[in-house]
Amino acid sequence: MDELEQARHAIDAIDGKIVELFEKRMKEVEKVVQYKMEHDLPVLDASREQAIVKKNCERVSDAYRVYFEEVYQSILESSKQFQKEIIERTQGHGKFIDEATER
Repeated sequence: MDELEQARHAIDAIDGKIVELFEKRMKEVEKVVQYKMEHDLPVLDASREQAIVKKNCERVSDAYRVYFEEVYQSILESSKQFQKEIIERTQGHGKFIDEATER
């Protein structure tokens, strides 16, 4: 196996771990949205989102930080969309709950 194939093989293995961790994360998101629905909380908690983006971006080396932030923002957007879809299915209507929604 040449150097390129070795690198690709390593990337494939890492991608498998990313998939596994993403699924674990989304299972926890399901728990979060259930709590939010039970307590009439919005999907978006902007201050929490900003804090976790900052915290996690600080964990990444400077060379990759801007790229990681893009990926992480995408994960958060997917998480919010997933929560909104659960709420729609559960509550049977199209009203999304967020900080701007009147109650």
